[in-house]
Amino acid sequence: MTAAHRLFVILVVFTSVCIYICVKQLTGKHIEDKLFESDHLTTKNLQYKVPNIVHYIWYSRKPTTWNFIQYLSILSASKFIRPSRIMFHTNCTPNGHYWNRTTEISDFEIIHRSPTRSLFGKQIRFPFEDISASDIDRLIILNRTGGIYLDTDVIALRSFDPLRVYSFTMGSESLNETVLLCGGIIISEPGSKFLKIWINNFVDDQRSKWAYNSGRMADKIASRFPEDIHIEMTSLNRPSPKEIDLIFATNYNWHNNYAIHLFVRKWKGHIPTEREINESDTTFGDISRSVLYGTIDLQEDKIMKNDLP
Repeated sequence: MTAAHRLFVILVVFTSVCIYICVKQLTGKHIEDKLFESDHLTTKNLQYKVPNIVHYIWYSRKPTTWNFIQYLSILSASKFIRPSRIMFHTNCTPNGHYWNRTTEISDFEIIHRSPTRSLFGKQIRFPFEDISASDIDRLIILNRTGGIYLDTDVIALRSFDPLRVYSFTMGSESLNETVLLCGGIIISEPGSKFLKIWINNFVDDQRSKWAYNSGRMADKIASRFPEDIHIEMTSLNRPSPKEIDLIFATNYNWHNNYAIHLFVRKWKGHIPTEREINESDTTFGDISRSVLYGTIDLQEDKIMKNDLP
């Protein structure tokens, strides 16, 4: 056998072995691994681990009227976070005046999807249905694409870029040094270790424990793997639900916040409409004017608008 023939045989054998190994690895994947595949929607700027994409999730059994706060949330994300995409994941699009205005926001796109009903081959039971269904989906979506997940009552106040250098970030709503994480704002790179652990430990049907999967489970993981999470103690979820008066009744120094989570379900009083925000000397009035007008000052010429609902 000539030297050329020997070289040819070696190349054929080497190529065959490589193909076999690749096929073996692919066919040997567990089906659950699909949860941990990235869609490669990563940032082009290598100093950031988290792509500048904002995600919202909205599940409903029937079309509902989109309100002022929900519109304000998405508008604030567009103005202050300045994402490349705002991905609105939903099984049933809302309607109404503020929904029409929301769809006009730059880089806003609707992603049709149904709530996840099974995980690792096991059916998930959601005690709070439409609300709880998003608890697992926000993790799955972030795991695949990375980005910034926001609840629809979160108002962004400035760029999240300083937080995008960490692989995973959440905020605490505790009034002291105890960590009490809130799942209403999550910043994560695709496939972060913290997300994978969280998904693998997702527990269904915690009827007696509100926010168990979206918050308390994250607390436990953070205490065990503190190196895999960056925690903002005051800048994402303060004022907390226990300080709700500081949002809708009085004033709070929010200028160091990245966002304010309004926790509207906890507030039983009146929430100012868009017509009323210029008469609202409160934190909510300030941040609403900041988003809409670029200033917290009263804007007398903005009070009356004939096209408002």
